[in-house]
Amino acid sequence: MAVYTSPDPAALAAFLADYPYGPCTGLEGIRDGIENSNFFLDTAHASHVLTIFESSPAATLPWFLELMDVLAARGIPCTHPRQRGDGGFLGDLCGKPAALFARLSGTSLLQPTLLACAALGDLLARLHLAGQDFPATQANARGPDWRTRTAAGVAPQLPPAAARRLRVTLAETTGFPPPGLPSGVIHADLFRDNVLFDADQPVGVLDFYFACQGPWVYDLAIAVIDWCFMPTHRLMTPAAGALLAAYHRRRPLLEAERAVWLTALRAAALRFWLSRLKDSLAPRSGALAWQKDPAEFEGVLRSIERAAAAWLAVWPDR
Repeated sequence: MAVYTSPDPAALAAFLADYPYGPCTGLEGIRDGIENSNFFLDTAHASHVLTIFESSPAATLPWFLELMDVLAARGIPCTHPRQRGDGGFLGDLCGKPAALFARLSGTSLLQPTLLACAALGDLLARLHLAGQDFPATQANARGPDWRTRTAAGVAPQLPPAAARRLRVTLAETTGFPPPGLPSGVIHADLFRDNVLFDADQPVGVLDFYFACQGPWVYDLAIAVIDWCFMPTHRLMTPAAGALLAAYHRRRPLLEAERAVWLTALRAAALRFWLSRLKDSLAPRSGALAWQKDPAEFEGVLRSIERAAAAWLAVWPDR
């Protein structure tokens, strides 16, 4: 989330006229995140989140909004789009697609506890199961082809050691994901700032705009990296074990998933390293935009290289 586009009062009033909540009584920009413009928006009878989609074509957005609606109906505490008077979820604001969502309670945990990591693992398994029969399909916009193209663009601007690590990691992950892994809808961006908690229990999942069809083990790898490595820049073995064990209790993991675990971790770290490199080398301007450090994910790759046994050891016993 960020702010790149700020609506004027007249445009906002016209947008809200398609909803049954009345006029705006308060608007506050949200800084967190980097892709879209987001605001806390209050009306007389409800609190909302307003999202203006900065680069996503309107035709691509209904899949994500319908997915959130289905997951919420199936008990996943996720961002729930508000329905417009015409029955749809998507409107237009400042010449860009926009949507209104119910504002969720809770706060993000920057230093998650063992209990929170276990609860996150259980929630991720529930999300996978709830979305496994979602009828539409959405390819991973940041899958193997994107990794290859983006690496080619950023590699010439990297120091020699980083460029070498990029080449090696890209080669190691070229065949990921292999066919036959348990798959379905994945969130693909389940970082700590995309989950809201009340104490140690998750009460909201945000930002589904990288969601796609993909292998569930890849979603697990993304979660373990951010929840169990990024807070301290070292693998927190008990936290990773708790997250994976809770997931396994809800949706038993297979030997085929264990066999690709290290590759899934590398592919996940590479995806976010490349994304941050691209953003840092070609930053976007925005009133509340901010850049995240690409070196954090190069550090993840370095850790996986040097301590592969530790990353494998957190896999739950069958």
